[in-house]
Formats: sequence, C-alpha cells, structure tokens
Amino acid sequence: MNLLTRSLISLTALASLATVGNAQITRIAGTGCSGASYPTPTPATAMIGTTVTFQGRLCAGRMPGFFILGLTPVMATINPPLTCSSCVLGTTPDIYLQSAFVSVPIPIPNSRSLIGFCFYVQTGCVNVRQCLELDGALKVCIQ
Repeated sequence: MNLLTRSLISLTALASLATVGNAQITRIAGTGCSGASYPTPTPATAMIGTTVTFQGRLCAGRMPGFFILGLTPVMATINPPLTCSSCVLGTTPDIYLQSAFVSVPIPIPNSRSLIGFCFYVQTGCVNVRQCLELDGALKVCIQ
C-alpha cells in the first residue's frame, strides 16, 4: 500500500472518530391524551457531550407536573379514573419525577458507544380532579 493510500485511510478513520453523534428527537404520534402537547427539548437536536432540557407545560391551578423517562416504547392505553380521559402512555416509566414545574436537564455523556441508543420522554400534569393528563411522548435516538 502506498503512502498516499495509507494517509487517506488514516484521515478517513480520524474523521469518523471526530464525527459528533447527534440525537434525533421525534414526536410519537398517538401518545398522550386527546389534544395533548409535547415536551419541548432545548436544544432541538442534542449531541453527545451536551445536555438537553425537556420542558413540560405549566400545569393549571399549581397542580404538580411529572416527567417520565423510559427505555422501552409501550403504547399502553390508560383509562379513567387514573387518567382524566383515555390516554396513551408512550414509554415505560423507568424514571419518574414529580414537581410543580417540569423542566428536566438530561446530560448525554460524551461517548460514541451511545450512538444507536434510544430513550423516551413523556410529561404531564395531575389535574385538579386528581387524575392524570398525559402529554405526547418523544423518542430520542443518538445517531
């Protein structure tokens, strides 16, 4: 192999190592309750080595909001009395946080081994009637 060919192979290998893994964030259609909004990710495209913050809506009447982070999509229908109306849970509730205002920063480690990894985010509110209102779910995949 000549020197030029080896140099090109080395540069190609270095370029592939330097490539930043972006996270594709997509809405999962059909999740949440009827007319549900979706959490807002900031920035809209996350990269390894950065933090993406997921902002839920402000819940009415100072009722608590919640944040669900899951590793598996489920598309499970949940009916009253747990939810206010028939709603679709988009992910397993592997991590569940409750707060008056839902804004959750998720650091994405600077590791190329995360490329191809996906997780799911869903937010919502506890209604004044003490039932859940689920927002739509997001799928976040590191590419």
